[in-house]
Amino acid sequence: MGTSYVRRPELMKSYVETLEKANEPNRQFCTRFIGQIYHQNGVSLVSNPDYCSPKDIEESESLEKVENILRLDSKAEIELALEDNPLPEQMAASTFYFFEKVRNLTGEDIQNFIQLERYLLGSSKYCLEIGQILTDSGYLEMGDKEKANNPTVYDYELFCNAFPFEIRLDVSFRNIYGELIREQSYERDMYQCIELFNKTQCQYFKIQADCAKRQLELSRERKLVFQKTIDDLI
Repeated sequence: MGTSYVRRPELMKSYVETLEKANEPNRQFCTRFIGQIYHQNGVSLVSNPDYCSPKDIEESESLEKVENILRLDSKAEIELALEDNPLPEQMAASTFYFFEKVRNLTGEDIQNFIQLERYLLGSSKYCLEIGQILTDSGYLEMGDKEKANNPTVYDYELFCNAFPFEIRLDVSFRNIYGELIREQSYERDMYQCIELFNKTQCQYFKIQADCAKRQLELSRERKLVFQKTIDDLI
């Protein structure tokens, strides 16, 4: 999220010439992302992961079609799905705002957080300004906004009152493993950013460490609700 999309003339190269490697490696589009992810994990989903179309993926011999995957939602699931949730759009807007400001400030083609961290490790020139841009973007507030928008998965009593047990159990089983993974990821990110801050004294890393710490706390709150629901089955 936040990466500039490749321009149409560059994308159309895939249909007029065979390229061994992407000529614009710092740009992305949806099917390229899918093809590259599979390729990096040892699966040749398409012949050219740098240039592939939805049709290329659809016809991939590495995939097989799964039949009868749809089912009717329950009334509670429909109500949940229809709830107003502006957070994805806000998250996208804040991320694009942040990276656009960073690119304008630095004059560098920085498209993601990994590239930004590498830049800051090589130069502390705009460290304070980038930290302020991150704060101003609203990016750091997304976790608490999500909690305010969806309080039922952060409070066991609210969760119990909102849905019948079967749905709560299904939601818990489907999400608790993801929370365990997120917990590990946020904890790793937090300690990594603390280490980078101690090494560089760059406030951007301190801000990111605080953000990861808050995300870790929120993940643990959700996990507690899911685990308690699963424990009710025993």
